Amino acid sequence: MSDAPDSYSLAEALSASTDPYYAAFGRFITGFATTEGVVRSLLEQLVKTSKAEGAALFHKLSVSDTIATINRLLATRDATALIADVKEPFIQLQAIGEIRNALVHWDGRLTETDGFIVKNTHRAHLPTKVQEYRVGIEQLVQMTTDLIKIDLHILTAMDLGKTRAAVVDAIVQPLLAGAWLYIRPV
Repeated sequence: MSDAPDSYSLAEALSASTDPYYAAFGRFITGFATTEGVVRSLLEQLVKTSKAEGAALFHKLSVSDTIATINRLLATRDATALIADVKEPFIQLQAIGEIRNALVHWDGRLTETDGFIVKNTHRAHLPTKVQEYRVGIEQLVQMTTDLIKIDLHILTAMDLGKTRAAVVDAIVQPLLAGAWLYIRPV
């Protein structure tokens, strides 16, 4: 007879008290993927490609690379208003992207009190380069909410002079004017 737990008790142990965290994590990862698509749509619109052409051209670009490409394109054009519209959302997206990459790629563990703790111990080439982030449900919800706000900023900027219904502006503008919820730890 084996001392190993049966599959039911193992599944039960793996899901015990972590469901709310992983549900919030799943919503965050899904929201980030959506925002990646919105940012790429902006790039596709700026270079006037179809979705298929954009996918062929830009599929390997990270969010940071896509943002850098957009910023380089905008710098070559008289696009002062668009640059201003996307500057702050891009800064916030890069801060959130850094945490997302740490959560996905670094070593981590879920604790009872601090949420998920991730460290780059195995990736850092010097002890002074070791970083650690603590990301609980509250931070995941804040980042997910900010991703929705980033999407709205970019989609509003993509309007590029087209007429929007006044009701949309009445709903969206107060949301866009609010402060970012997620503050990156320093």
